[in-house]
Amino acid sequence: MLLGCNAVALVPTSCLVIAVAANPWNPMQVAFVEGVTVVNQTSEPIWITPLGAWDRTDRRAPMPVFESQYPAKLATRAGGLLVRPGLERTVFVDWDDIELSGFAIERSDDRTRVLTLREGPARCCHSAPIARVEISSLSELPIAPPDILEVVQRAKSRQRLAGHAAIAAPFVSFGILCGLWFVLSRRLR
Repeated sequence: MLLGCNAVALVPTSCLVIAVAANPWNPMQVAFVEGVTVVNQTSEPIWITPLGAWDRTDRRAPMPVFESQYPAKLATRAGGLLVRPGLERTVFVDWDDIELSGFAIERSDDRTRVLTLREGPARCCHSAPIARVEISSLSELPIAPPDILEVVQRAKSRQRLAGHAAIAAPFVSFGILCGLWFVLSRRLR
């Protein structure tokens, strides 16, 4: 009887744990993750933040950033990514619900600049217009307006902290249920 009751709780929880653990290899998620390489041709380090546009009003938001394309593991931060002088960095973004519109570029002693990759209103669900971006002169780029600075600050904070907690929840609940099952099965003997 006790085993049957525990099975009702453990089987769905186990399936949820397996589904969450396998999600980075989900072909539908991987289909929308692509890499955009940023080349720093300046003589100083820069910090980049991918900017996304949500809808036809061109409302800006941080782009979801991944550590790699396959498996599609969500990165801890979506902004403030360092690119050293003379080097390049590939940023993996998810363009499923948001379109990459450009990059905010910061350097240690200057105001934030904006590199625009796409002009005009957002067209939902389109991949990046370019796969490689070369930055040679920051002084030619326009200074970021206040709404872009707000997006950069949000992107620098931990990305989807609630999402990471939701991913951990099935594992924690599975461990608790296994512990309860172990304790109860010992007492009933």
